Amino acid sequence: NWKDVVGLANADVDLSAKPWQLPDWQVDSLNENSNPTEYAKVILGMRAAKQDPTNVNGRNLVNELAAKQEVTGNFGEYITDTIWSMVALDTAGKTYDVSGAVDYLLNKQTSDGGFAFSGDIADPDMTGFTLIALASHMNVESVNDVVYQAEECLKSIQLDSGGFGYGGGDAENSASSAAVIRGLVACNKDITSSEWTKNGNSMIDALFEFQLPNKSFSHLGSETSDLST
Repeated sequence: NWKDVVGLANADVDLSAKPWQLPDWQVDSLNENSNPTEYAKVILGMRAAKQDPTNVNGRNLVNELAAKQEVTGNFGEYITDTIWSMVALDTAGKTYDVSGAVDYLLNKQTSDGGFAFSGDIADPDMTGFTLIALASHMNVESVNDVVYQAEECLKSIQLDSGGFGYGGGDAENSASSAAVIRGLVACNKDITSSEWTKNGNSMIDALFEFQLPNKSFSHLGSETSDLST
């Protein structure tokens, strides 16, 4: 999984050494009909593995992804398409219609200040992911305002454990807490400060409640989840 590669690389693991084996990125399956997120996953994974997505058998995957941006600023049908396309292109240093993409995301803000995959009630996962995409564009005043509103929304749905539940509910899980952590850290927020502490618990404390005796992490309960780990 590309997220495994990014996670390990960010933990300073040498993925070229044994016993690690990089995934087959299946670049040949990427074409004009492919979902933009599929391109973004490969670009982010390859860059984390110190591979060059701009030269894959003569193809420049970064340029191909940038070409998928629509005149309305978005990439693809879903908010996640635009989020991960922006992250991939920003990471690769590729020029694209940033203003259009940012405006598209800002227009997706829910009435409670956060973001959601669908509907008008924010969920922590999508709010955290959107913050990752917006983090590179904090120089835009409107982005700063929306990030502040998203923070206030997240504070309102943070659980007493310090963590978060999918959909903003009480079904606490490691993925929701991790998504919020990633988004806030990307925006240079101090997630261990008192404003993000509930009943003495930070979201870091909440995340470690999902660590198992073998040091892996679960998504909900007692079983190891590679993605959560």
